[in-house]
Amino acid sequence: MKEKSKAMIKIENLTKKYGDFFAVDDISFEIKKGETFALLGVNGAGKTTIIKMLSCLIQPTEGDAFLNGWSIKKDSNKIKQIINVSPQETAVAGNLTVRENIEFIGEIYGIPKKLFSLNAKINKLQGASSNKLLSANTKDEKIQIISSKKLKKDLQEIRISEFVPLSAKVDSLIKQFGLFEVQNKKAKLLSGGMQRRLSIAMALVSDPQILFLDEPTLGLDVLARRELWKNIRALQGKVTILLTTHYMEEAESLSDRVGIMAHGKMLQIGTPAELVKKTKAKNFEDAFIKIAGGEVDNA
Repeated sequence: MKEKSKAMIKIENLTKKYGDFFAVDDISFEIKKGETFALLGVNGAGKTTIIKMLSCLIQPTEGDAFLNGWSIKKDSNKIKQIINVSPQETAVAGNLTVRENIEFIGEIYGIPKKLFSLNAKINKLQGASSNKLLSANTKDEKIQIISSKKLKKDLQEIRISEFVPLSAKVDSLIKQFGLFEVQNKKAKLLSGGMQRRLSIAMALVSDPQILFLDEPTLGLDVLARRELWKNIRALQGKVTILLTTHYMEEAESLSDRVGIMAHGKMLQIGTPAELVKKTKAKNFEDAFIKIAGGEVDNA
């Protein structure tokens, strides 16, 4: 059963044990819709384990989490329809081109390639909604109709993204992530920065409500990192983002709020400015060191 909550992500006493080792130790927090939340900590803090549990790749030992009201323990199929992940290891198919990589993921999610297949799906609906959609000629017209509150009941089982042909979605993502000049190049020939851009574009082709970015700029040089930051900033407010990082500057620059972790525990949560103020530190990096080093009473 779907839980009613204002939070897009609600985590309750989430725990993951491997034998006697606590990878994640009884953490609870919430992330609002459209918020960019950063999990910050050194290697082994438990950040990636949280992502794996929230994306239903592994089950928690104890506790639960609710994504748009759905339980990760009971509603994994529902959750997988509203999330996507750009993993720490760049998950691109090296022998496919940039365009083919994005198309491949779109096909896995069943995004129709052409409008006639969209119309076939619409035709299965009952009532005035289907007639209005079938008479609409353009993508914008269809989206306007789908977005109408009056027609929401008829169309509750269909997502807006399904009325945008895959080719149009791929074109849009290639433009958004600056991949036009390399769209026909095999992914294995791309730079590390370009591969990370492609990985995030692939994660967005399904129009997820929640996007998990696990160490999105790991191993990138300063310039490539800053370029990727621009892409992530463009998503803010449009999708709920949970990113993990061990770069202080990245967490401070990209996130609305930060959760600082160590040894599987959540030590502090707040905006970077709030954490600096609480620790009476000179800057955010010093605040992190004080919190992670146990110099602050953690809640």
